[in-house]
Amino acid sequence: MDFVVIADHSPQNCPSSNAKVRKQLSEGFPQLPNLAKRLGVEVTFVGIPMVDHKIFMVVKAQNFEAVRNLIVESAIMQTNTVHIYPTVSFEEAIKSVEKLPTIF
Repeated sequence: MDFVVIADHSPQNCPSSNAKVRKQLSEGFPQLPNLAKRLGVEVTFVGIPMVDHKIFMVVKAQNFEAVRNLIVESAIMQTNTVHIYPTVSFEEAIKSVEKLPTIF
């Protein structure tokens, strides 16, 4: 199953301005692939828009709990508000929607 993870942090918790967060990120991010592998999560994309104080991740996992465990054990949730969204492909969404009766 695919998940989109959106993490938001304040300017005060941004690695660009906070030395402790920068250290945590520079030490923790290189460990993310091994942690993800241990938890059965495949990180397919990490993007940072730089001016928005957000982090976007796309991951594959068997369940929500594995993704949540990645966010907790990586400590991303210590400096970010994190939203985890289970997603389906566009094609799967269209198939589901086509089964619904229209209401307008």
